[in-house]
Amino acid sequence: QHHCPVKKLGQFSFPPLSSWSYLFCSTKFVVDESYNNLGYYKDKFTSDEKRVETLFDIAKNQKLPLLQTTHLSLGALVDIVSRKDVVAIVLLDNRILMDNGKSSYCGHYVILCGVSYDENDIQYAHMNSPEENISSRRDDFVMVMKNPGIWKQTEFVTPSIFEKARRATGTDEDILFLSKHNL
Repeated sequence: QHHCPVKKLGQFSFPPLSSWSYLFCSTKFVVDESYNNLGYYKDKFTSDEKRVETLFDIAKNQKLPLLQTTHLSLGALVDIVSRKDVVAIVLLDNRILMDNGKSSYCGHYVILCGVSYDENDIQYAHMNSPEENISSRRDDFVMVMKNPGIWKQTEFVTPSIFEKARRATGTDEDILFLSKHNL
């Protein structure tokens, strides 16, 4: 049975955030007015807009480490989470992960622990990806993550499904990197 490395995950549960290096990345540090038309913001857009703007103002005033990116490549993300003692908290569209295309956007945070190059993990991820089958596309690796919304201790996801869920409208490709060492 595979798990997100206990050493990586266990360490993130206990020490205060001040003892870690962290970096928040997003494509936007403002609220996108076009989201006002999306179902998940119904009746909440104005209050959410004020809350998010306040949080970004506080982060900027306190000079917290923020990085606005146009798009962080999958390769860069894989390089970062492959480092020892680094994980990423990633905002994904859970309806894509769960293959529920009938519902509207469902923002959901997962812990990206790293990648696996193990053939069994790759095969498992492809068998559990409804959009893909084993013969359609071969990946050299799969994403290893902890999804608090499901019962599995560790989830293996194909890079294409992960990217589709990460880049979905509404996520702003938000990622918080956490490391015991300087990023």
